[in-house]
Amino acid sequence: NMPYKTVENLDLLPAFTHPSYYLLFGRGLLVSMPASPSNAEVSALANLGYLNGSLNTSEIDVMVSTDPNLNMEDYPERNIVLLGRPTANPLIAQLNDMVPQPFVEGEDALKQRIGGVPYRLSQDVDLGMIEVIPAPWNKLKGITLVTGTSDRGVEMALEAFTNTGTLFNLAGDLMFATGTDVLSFPTTEEVPELLDTLAQDAAAAGEAVLEEISPSDQTADPGTTPPNRYVSPEAAEDSLTGTI
Repeated sequence: NMPYKTVENLDLLPAFTHPSYYLLFGRGLLVSMPASPSNAEVSALANLGYLNGSLNTSEIDVMVSTDPNLNMEDYPERNIVLLGRPTANPLIAQLNDMVPQPFVEGEDALKQRIGGVPYRLSQDVDLGMIEVIPAPWNKLKGITLVTGTSDRGVEMALEAFTNTGTLFNLAGDLMFATGTDVLSFPTTEEVPELLDTLAQDAAAAGEAVLEEISPSDQTADPGTTPPNRYVSPEAAEDSLTGTI
């Protein structure tokens, strides 16, 4: 017999270690897409169905929705996959406060907090992202978000999520797809290093990548100031010169 441990308090369950393996252990799957899905999102849906059908030994009940007002809590026994940018798929935006890497509210830009000050990653940066969290209404089920900062970013995340060449190399509950690499992180580790690297690369090209979010409405932690290499748009001129 394999050793095991019984967990009665579901809040103590560990974070997911892969964005899709858990999908193989549930018969019910809900896939949410933007109201007007792109060709890449439709292709990813077909690939996702094929992968789950070929790897799962039991029948799969797949439900696909483009309803922006869908209530996910109405499907507590289904695992959920959300596709698209947060401004294109409101269900992704609904989970913004629960995911490891949030977006700026109402935008497709990633949000970071540095020195107590919130910053956004410029929307000129194409970055794909895959995140997985337990469903708040049923911790035994999961929600995977396949999203990005742009249409190109979403395409890179979809490719990583549905391509067997990269799928089996994913690990953790937060992954970034940059077009050349897919970087995985468990949320127990520091994540901002990737965004920090992007900012440094842009700095070498004389670009401002991180922009301060509404500084007049935000209060920094006492005694802290943002690092000099991160600047608001107003200071950009003087900055970083350098189934289915």
